[in-house]
Amino acid sequence: MTRDRSLDIAVTGVSGRFPGSRDLAEWWEALVEGRVLTTRYDKRRLREAGVPRSLVDDPEFVPVHGHLDDADRFENALFRVSPREAEMMDPQHRLMLECAWAALEDAATSPLDTTLTTGVYASASGSGYLRAMLAGGGLDPMSLEDAIHGNEPDFMASLISYKLNLTGPAIAVQTACSSSLVALHTAVQALLNGECDQALVVGAGVAHPQAGHLHVPGGIHSAAGACRPFDEHADGVVAGSGVACVVLRRLEDALADGAEPYGVVLGTAVNNDGSAKAGYYAPSADGQETVIRSALEAADVDGASIGYLVSWTGSSGPSGTGCSGPTHRMGGRPFTRGTDGLFSLAASVPDHSPARQPNAWRSHFSPFRWGQNNPSQTTWRRTGPVPASATP
Repeated sequence: MTRDRSLDIAVTGVSGRFPGSRDLAEWWEALVEGRVLTTRYDKRRLREAGVPRSLVDDPEFVPVHGHLDDADRFENALFRVSPREAEMMDPQHRLMLECAWAALEDAATSPLDTTLTTGVYASASGSGYLRAMLAGGGLDPMSLEDAIHGNEPDFMASLISYKLNLTGPAIAVQTACSSSLVALHTAVQALLNGECDQALVVGAGVAHPQAGHLHVPGGIHSAAGACRPFDEHADGVVAGSGVACVVLRRLEDALADGAEPYGVVLGTAVNNDGSAKAGYYAPSADGQETVIRSALEAADVDGASIGYLVSWTGSSGPSGTGCSGPTHRMGGRPFTRGTDGLFSLAASVPDHSPARQPNAWRSHFSPFRWGQNNPSQTTWRRTGPVPASATP
């Protein structure tokens, strides 16, 4: 029986800024070459960035980060933003404006004169920029008000809509590390419900300052300063900075306008683990299985048809943690080389939280568009295929 494609959603535009790459073309080239896009800072550079000497000299401090070049630069005149207003604005908000503009252009849509009702679904990390301003003191009541409007996540989606003259819903979606994928789900539902004709999903995660992390035993951050997904030496994640944006439309409408989609969203789903897991920060195989089942049902496809699976985890070891939920729903068979693609961007691209998801999600359809898998994504680095004992 033929699938009903009336609920399919096209990806018509993309843009992004990532560590070690000025644009998506450079980013893809770096991934294909297997480069690790992190920077190890020396003490002088850390002190110049404003990192306290006590932290720089702490033996547990790991000076590794996915450094985003020119994160402090902004085309303020293009967006009719005064120099003072730009100075008070979180770099994440500035970069999201630029990224949204570029994504709309990539979708062959005029950023300031689109005839489509366009919604904005935006996510960002907590504002280290605002915290730094508050810690520095000296903000009078008026400046404090400007700083709040320029840094708090409540205002980021509506700011993009205002500056780009977009008249659809403007919604900030903040669900921690899942923010941008939940924003994508929300945008898909808005398109299917007729709330907008086009949707921008944009996520940013830019640290201030860009530095590194203090390793805490038992925490999620790597003591070695390297992320090794499903590797026998895996010991955590490495943070980084970045911003990414995708433009979505109903597939039928996009094709009618002559668009050539990067990919198509067949179905999405969202849930929560509740309390059925080892701890608040722990994953739940049952929760994963349930939401994957819901997504497959929404897409009206069989789990056995899935041949390319992307893992978000960066800290798992060879036990295959995080695979049991997906493999259970996908026929209960273990992943094997040559028959399944089990990938993670985490080895090459550091975790920039909300920006990581549209970034990695974009990488899902890159191999299909260019006919080449990203070798740095593959997780068979040391342990071989995830063992059958790790799957149901």
